[in-house]
Amino acid sequence: MVSKLWLKNMEGNWLSHKTIYYLETKKINVHKVQKEISKIQHLSSLNDRYICKYKNLPNNDIIYDFVPTNNQESTFGIIRKIYNHYTQEYKFQTKSTNNLKIKYIKKKIIYTEYIYSINANFRISITIIKKCGKYIAICFNSEIKITQNL
Repeated sequence: MVSKLWLKNMEGNWLSHKTIYYLETKKINVHKVQKEISKIQHLSSLNDRYICKYKNLPNNDIIYDFVPTNNQESTFGIIRKIYNHYTQEYKFQTKSTNNLKIKYIKKKIIYTEYIYSINANFRISITIIKKCGKYIAICFNSEIKITQNL
């Protein structure tokens, strides 16, 4: 499954800075958010469930279920993202203890994210979005764990 260390390091308060570059229009969007991720009690022994509360986006709590495909030691699985009574399923694969690949496919759009945990307090990700086999956007994200005193 997703490394227990990976999941434990996911918990906490995070400051996120995301830049999205749209290749065709050359448009750039920048987003800064603060979020808190905390573990929810196990509903089953197989799932790890976390809730993500966005500080500057009211009523946008997101629940993430990490579900292994075969057994708890599997490096493959599904992440169920639940928000506003809507569920999306992403496939994940742990490449190493500090690298997670997430993939989401809907119709002709493929979203692939590579998350790298530099240490327990800093992670970066690169996301590639393709439509009909053509690259349409790339996203760079950095997240820093912060303390409550800031």
